[in-house]
Amino acid sequence: MRYLVYFCLILICLYSCISTGGSLAESAALTESEVKTASHELIQVADTIGGLIIETDPLYAKVYINNKFYDTSPFTVTDLDYGIYYLTIKKEGYYPYSAWITYSKKERFYKFSLKPILGTLSLKVTPHQAIIEFGNKTIFPGTTQVPAGTYILRVQSFGYNEYITEVAIAEEKTTSLIIELEKAPLKISYITATRAVFNPANSGVLGSTTISFKVSTFGKGEAVVYNSQGEQVSAYSLPPFTDWIQSFVWDGRDKAGTILADGSYTVHIKVYAQNSQQPLSEQTTVVIDSSYNLAYRNVWSGMSGLLYAPTIEVLPFGSIQFQSLLAAHFNASAAESSLKAPSTISGRIGLPANSELDGTFKFIIKNFELEPAFGASLAYKMRLVNTQSDPAFAMGFIVKFTYQHDYTFDTYADYTGASLGIPIQFKLGSFYLVLASEILFSWQDVSSSSGSNNDDFYAWLYGRIGIFYDTGFLLCGISLSIRSTPLSEYFAIALPLHAGFEINAQLPHTPLYVSGLLGMEYLDSESIYILGGFGLGLMW
Repeated sequence: MRYLVYFCLILICLYSCISTGGSLAESAALTESEVKTASHELIQVADTIGGLIIETDPLYAKVYINNKFYDTSPFTVTDLDYGIYYLTIKKEGYYPYSAWITYSKKERFYKFSLKPILGTLSLKVTPHQAIIEFGNKTIFPGTTQVPAGTYILRVQSFGYNEYITEVAIAEEKTTSLIIELEKAPLKISYITATRAVFNPANSGVLGSTTISFKVSTFGKGEAVVYNSQGEQVSAYSLPPFTDWIQSFVWDGRDKAGTILADGSYTVHIKVYAQNSQQPLSEQTTVVIDSSYNLAYRNVWSGMSGLLYAPTIEVLPFGSIQFQSLLAAHFNASAAESSLKAPSTISGRIGLPANSELDGTFKFIIKNFELEPAFGASLAYKMRLVNTQSDPAFAMGFIVKFTYQHDYTFDTYADYTGASLGIPIQFKLGSFYLVLASEILFSWQDVSSSSGSNNDDFYAWLYGRIGIFYDTGFLLCGISLSIRSTPLSEYFAIALPLHAGFEINAQLPHTPLYVSGLLGMEYLDSESIYILGGFGLGLMW
C-alpha cells in the first residue's frame, strides 16, 4: 500500500511538470529566467499589484485557464487568486500550446507564440509567366510552405484559359501539382465607357470618354464610331493585344478633328485573332451633350464662383467637386506678431433641373491656435436662364444658410443667417462679367463689434461683382464684395470691404486643379489685411 501511495505521488508530480514546451524547467512555477523559451516568454514582472496580461502571436487565439475557456487574446486577467495555473492556447491552423504559469497578484505579462501547422505545395506551371493565386495570396512555381487547409488555386496567363481547382494541403506532407494551361480562343467582353454622357468642349480628361473592353488572347482590333443615322464618323486602329484589358480614349470628334453634334453615338469594337480575318464585335453607346458643362469654381463665400462673387455655372447631375483652400495673413510689424489663416473645405454636387448643392466648412487659425472661429454653409443654386449665343446671358438664384460660431467677424463675406441671392452673368468669348445682389436675414447684428444676440432679426444687403477669363484649363478672375448697414437703420455702405484675385489651373491629363489666391479685407485705413494662399481640388 505504501508503494502504491508513492507511485501515485510520483504520477501527480510528473503530471504537474508536463507541458507541451517539453522540458521540466518550463513546467514548474515559472520565474522570469525560466520562461525564455521559443514558445512563450515572460515579458515583464512588476512589483505593483496588477493583472495577468496575456498576448499571443497570432492575435485572437482562444485561451483556456485550468481547462476552461476564459477569453480571446489579448486580454488582462484581474480576478484570479494567487497560485499556479494551467494555460492552453488554441487557434485554428496552429498547434495548441500549454504551460503552467504562476500569479502572485503582481502584474505579469506573458506572450505566447504559436507554431503554425504547415504543409508543402510543389507546383509546376506552363507557361512559366502565369499568375498563380493560392487562396488570397500570389505565389510562384516551385516549392512553397503553406498552412494546412483547403484552398482555391487559380492560374491564369494572357492567351490561355484560366485554370481553377481546389487544393487540400495536409499537415507536414507535400502536395504536388503539374498544370499546363490550354491556349484560349479569342473572345471580347465587358465593354464599358467611363462617361456615358460628355461634352468634348470640357477641358482635358473631362472632355472625353475612355472605352474599355476585355479580350482573352493575342490579336488586333479597331474601333468604329457611328452616329444615330448609322453613318461612320470616326475610326481608330487599336494596338496589338498583349493583355486582357484594352482601352482607347474618344474625344467626341470626327476624322477631321471637329467636335461632333449633340446626339447618341455607337462605338463598335471589332477584334481579330492572329492570322484571321473574321472579326468578333461588341458595342456601347455614348451621348455627346454640349450643355454638359464641367466648370471648376472656388467655394469661399459659401457658394461656388469666384472668391467673393457667385457665378451662374452649375455642375451636371451626378458630377462632383471637392476642394480645400488655405489663405494666411502674417503681421510682423505690430507690437506683437500675429497670424490669421482662414481656410475652407468644400464640396459641390450636381442636382437635377440645372441646379447644384454647395457645402462648405470654414475655420480660422489665429496665432497658430484653432480658436472658436469656425462655421459652415449650405447653398442651393439653380440656373434659370442660359442663352447659347455669344455674347450670352445667364441668370439664376441662390438660397444659402450659414452658421458661424464667432459672430464678430465676416472674413468670408458669408455671415450667419439665411440669404437669397440673384446673380446675372454676361459672356463674350472666354470673358465673363457677373453681378449679384443678396439679401441676408440674421438674428445677429453684423454691424455690432460684439455680434449682439437678442430676439430681433436683422437684414442687410451684399453687393458682389466679378470679372474672369475662363478657358477650362485656366481661370483668372477678380471679385469684390460690399455690404450695407442693417436695413432697419439708414442705408449706407458698411465695412469691411472684400476683394480677391484668383487663378485656377487644371493639371494635365488629370481631373485635379490647383488654385492660387490673393485677398484683401479692408476695415479702415489702419486695418487692411492682405491674404495669400493656395488650394487643391478634384472634379469628376
